[in-house]
Amino acid sequence: MGTFEQAWVSTLSAGVAGSAAAWVTTPFDVVKTRMMLQVGVGDSREVDRVSGRRLLDNDGDRRRPQQGSRSAVQVGREVLQVEGVRGLFRGGLVRATFTVVGNGLYMGCYEGAKHYLQDVQEAM
Repeated sequence: MGTFEQAWVSTLSAGVAGSAAAWVTTPFDVVKTRMMLQVGVGDSREVDRVSGRRLLDNDGDRRRPQQGSRSAVQVGREVLQVEGVRGLFRGGLVRATFTVVGNGLYMGCYEGAKHYLQDVQEAM
């Protein structure tokens, strides 16, 4: 197999594997992102986008967020109840697309360069 063919096979293999992994792990990333945003609730607007709860108390003062009060399972259940399965996979297609490009480019260039250098070394 030539250098170009080796690089092309590596590009496709890494892209497919990476995009599959990105798609499968998207719900974990969604939950992690929601939990990270939950910590900064004190800096956000009046209404939490996920739960719809008001962030201001009756006196107009900001409520203090209870950091660490919700577990990943609770956040995941809330997303599932509010937005459904589609909410858990929000952004999955974008992640998979970027992973195809990133992994494919990285592994394709790496394997192509490795194969090329091996050919050069054998020719010496």
